[in-house]
Amino acid sequence: MYKTILVPLDGSELSEQAIPVAAALAKPLDATVVLTQAVYMTTLPGGALSDVQVTSMDEVELYLKTKATPLIEAGLKVEVGVPYAPPVEGILDEINLRGADVVVMTTHGRSGLSRLIYGSVAEAVLHHSPVPVLLIRAGVKPELVPLSQPQPVFLVPLDGSSFAEEALPHAMAFAQAFQGELALMHVYEPPILTEQDIVTHTDKVGRQLTKEQEEVEAYIAGLAHNMRQMGLNVRTDLRSGDIVQSILEEEYSADAALVIMATHGRTGLRRALFGSVALDVLRRGGLPMLLIRPAEFVVKQAKSEEKAEAEGVAFAG
Repeated sequence: MYKTILVPLDGSELSEQAIPVAAALAKPLDATVVLTQAVYMTTLPGGALSDVQVTSMDEVELYLKTKATPLIEAGLKVEVGVPYAPPVEGILDEINLRGADVVVMTTHGRSGLSRLIYGSVAEAVLHHSPVPVLLIRAGVKPELVPLSQPQPVFLVPLDGSSFAEEALPHAMAFAQAFQGELALMHVYEPPILTEQDIVTHTDKVGRQLTKEQEEVEAYIAGLAHNMRQMGLNVRTDLRSGDIVQSILEEEYSADAALVIMATHGRTGLRRALFGSVALDVLRRGGLPMLLIRPAEFVVKQAKSEEKAEAEGVAFAG
């Protein structure tokens, strides 16, 4: 599933924190790591690259080759790419050119420590990438890569939606490749009850809550059973309360190496990552997160972009 891992860099130490994570992924997956950095300077339309621009590209290529050398010496397959384009466009171009299966990058670079994802290159890549994006919050020390531990645990938060379940094939592939364990979790959020509900419909409310909890238990147990039948090592955890806090607690109690989840679920089709559970978990947690955009949204966005491009061409003509 993952044969080409794209690692966007910008020359900063923060962006380079993605390299050891990508290397830890590449080894068991026998994947190729592609280190890339976009170079871009304003030019006149149709103008040729200046000597300064060519020199800049050569310098970036040398930088990438320098970063690639230790990985090659460690036995990994490594390539470098220097697209001439703005950062986001260059990364997306490299995804298509290299046939990348996953992008591994930090949430900070030269854009500043306070920006995290919103408005950053990482947010834009996540929003437009046709492949999963593995995000690492800046500050994770390279020598402490959780994926390097034996039999790592992959935490998969689920909410019962088909969108959230699109993370499962990726999680299963990781568990198989790393001979690790899957930790399936569901956080039950009890409905908000009025005082009248509690006073006048106590029995009915109690039965409804019990039914909902039993349905959740059956749902998670069914998924775990099917995966165990496939030879996977699976644990389950059902919690109630605040979703984000519960996921963070499970990161710690499960000693997880990676959180794998979809960017959409029951929280609404338009919320993507920004303002969602995934963003809060990334911002407050310490683990890398593999975020998967459900196929339906990838297709919708591709069609929307094609339409916008076509309309732009027609308008220009």
